[in-house]
Amino acid sequence: MKMKRLFIVERVIDALRQSAEAARPLETGGVLVGVLNGADPWITSFVEVIDEGRTSASFAVPYGVTPLAVEAAQAQDGRVGYLGLWHSHPANMPASPKDKATLRRDAVRSGRPKDIPAILIVVRDTAESWVIDAMRDSGLGPAPLEIVMTGPLRVKEVVDAR
Repeated sequence: MKMKRLFIVERVIDALRQSAEAARPLETGGVLVGVLNGADPWITSFVEVIDEGRTSASFAVPYGVTPLAVEAAQAQDGRVGYLGLWHSHPANMPASPKDKATLRRDAVRSGRPKDIPAILIVVRDTAESWVIDAMRDSGLGPAPLEIVMTGPLRVKEVVDAR
């Protein structure tokens, strides 16, 4: 079966890596926003959020912050909506079982549109660079995504993700 795609604006990938580096040795993370390009999610921006309890091996978006982060992103571009979560792993570790369980809960939460998969990005530090791992869950369990880098969103390319 062919791997599903995740489109990400190139400047977003650069900014995720910069956020991860700036937070080192602690984890950081936040909310992913964007649109749909056909059936494929397209991340056009992200919002980094503060987790006062974060450690070098733990990060959580605090309860109630996600809607505020999405509203802030929508103030910049009204076409975007919530697509998922991201966080860094200062150690070279892939998504943990807890990360995958969080993705699963996000995919099946009440009120989530069935045609928009939940996305998780883990930005992990290898000795050479920060690597971006992406996965999705449409209610059938986590699956890896092929990342396709793009330029910025143009006016008539997308379906509103709200």
